[in-house]
Amino acid sequence: MSVRSFIIPATNQNLVIQKLDKLNKRAVKLGLDPVVLSWGKAIVNDQGGVLLPCELLGSLSISYDGWEFIATLQHLPTGENIIRSITNEYEIPFEYRTSGSACEHCNVKRYRKDTYVVRHDATEEAKQVGSSCIKDFLGGNSPDNIMQRASFIGELLSFMEGSERETSHSVSEGIFYIVNFLAQTAAVIREHGWFSKAKASETGGKSTASRVEDNYKPPFSGFQFSNVLPEDKVLAQEAADWAENLSDEEVESSDYLYNIRAIARSGMVGWRTVGFAASIISAYLKTKPEPAVQESNFVGALKQRTIFDLFVKKVSGFSSMYGYTNKYLFQDLNGNILVWLTSTNQDLQEGKRYSIKGTIKSHKEFKGVRETEINRCEVMTHYE
Repeated sequence: MSVRSFIIPATNQNLVIQKLDKLNKRAVKLGLDPVVLSWGKAIVNDQGGVLLPCELLGSLSISYDGWEFIATLQHLPTGENIIRSITNEYEIPFEYRTSGSACEHCNVKRYRKDTYVVRHDATEEAKQVGSSCIKDFLGGNSPDNIMQRASFIGELLSFMEGSERETSHSVSEGIFYIVNFLAQTAAVIREHGWFSKAKASETGGKSTASRVEDNYKPPFSGFQFSNVLPEDKVLAQEAADWAENLSDEEVESSDYLYNIRAIARSGMVGWRTVGFAASIISAYLKTKPEPAVQESNFVGALKQRTIFDLFVKKVSGFSSMYGYTNKYLFQDLNGNILVWLTSTNQDLQEGKRYSIKGTIKSHKEFKGVRETEINRCEVMTHYE
């Protein structure tokens, strides 16, 4: 048994699986064990293409007693040879390009259409042998059997090497490197808030997964990517690492956690997994602890409208000649205090975390604590 490694575009994955299934059926007919294919975690190249490392494990060589079959020499009338190698581990000696058809084992010189090159592992010696002698090197197997096996191995390895070339654009096929996808998701959440499919259905809005999916829809020239900031990239990497490293104990009782771990470990996102993948950012943020008490500073600039990530510290209110006013006291992830005064009951709960879009109305101090008052607010996300 031997192992061969390849790196293929993710868009070629299904093609490789289908081809290997067909070749394995042939392997069984030849008396060979099926070749096993295992996939590694996706990586991304400099052009943003998604690549998949993979390994083939199986009977990928024909060898016996230290000798390995490495090539067939097809002898042409011109005196040149066509070399059909079944390995890229060894370089076929240069002299075999124009060698005659004599056998270096029995030393009988006669015309042969084909001869074969074998190599010894220990001595690295190569020999050109005829069909009647190759049995001596490869354990008595018949030349026909050896050629059938060589044809199978050669076709398999040639196909895998060809599969390393990209045949289509990964984005148009709906395959994305997970960290890039999560960075885009983080940007969408920052701009529009987090909306699960259920929340979007209730409010008539658009889910985060749908917004991200729309951004990636072809045609290629029509992409509407959200503006990814450095902090979005940092958050994306943190979330991907968190999901990938969920423990067996954590995922045992949760199909959801099991699914997002599987996606993170694959390193890529496809159209069928967009919904799960888009939720990883929100799920990760829920695990972050409430910020410790620290000095509060003013946030942003007056009249600036933005989305805040806030914990509710206290819900209160007061009556006046204008009616009842609800007061929501928040703390952001940096420990800064924000206040929202509104006549509308927002049903926000103390200790819970929300994403809120609002406009900075004023900066003031209350009992020596700097507070930022916000108004015209809209609750974007409920981190339940």
